[in-house]
Amino acid sequence: SHGLRTGLQVDRPRPEYTEHYRRYYEAGAAKTKKKTPIEPRFDNRLKRQTGILIAGSAGQKIKSVASLFAEAAMYSKLHATQKDDYPITVQTGHSVSEIIVSPEPIQYTGIDSPDFFVVLSADGLARLRARIEKLSASCILYAEETLELPATNAQVRRLPFAGLGKRVGGSYLATAALAALLEDSRIFPPEAFATAIESFQSDEIARLNLNALGAGVELAKKAL
Repeated sequence: SHGLRTGLQVDRPRPEYTEHYRRYYEAGAAKTKKKTPIEPRFDNRLKRQTGILIAGSAGQKIKSVASLFAEAAMYSKLHATQKDDYPITVQTGHSVSEIIVSPEPIQYTGIDSPDFFVVLSADGLARLRARIEKLSASCILYAEETLELPATNAQVRRLPFAGLGKRVGGSYLATAALAALLEDSRIFPPEAFATAIESFQSDEIARLNLNALGAGVELAKKAL
């Protein structure tokens, strides 16, 4: 009556939730690229544990580039650790990574007195200003040339990082900056950094990062 149909109206069988989730997870896992084992093939010049800080802004890929740098250290027969600091906001604020590289196993992962310090932006500077004020005279500080640094005992080396970022792309500036550090310090060869990039990134992203690496090396050769 009243034009209403009776009986079965819809029959749409659905897979049981946990079974469906398991299949979805397994399909995704199958597509995940397996990491290439790191087999040391480069030499290094380190005699002791060395701490490196790189500070910039969200969106500059600080964390992922720091990981590549640590992997490059492992390609250079070194042990490496990484700690990151960034706010919960997305694409805003600071981004900081602390990297330790050492010829011996690393027992303590804190950096009390950095050996190298890289500052790329005002966000990074604001976050670590107090630490910069306390840097020792043995620390080398690579800083964007337009930043107003606080008084520090560190050996300051100002570089045109902002201009370099416009050339290579802001997302690849951290790669260029760490490449400049490697070319200047020679703690391990830039070629190890290139190997990590080629091993752990897609071809297109690797191409852009390798371009940034080359630009950073050339910057160091000309300016340092």
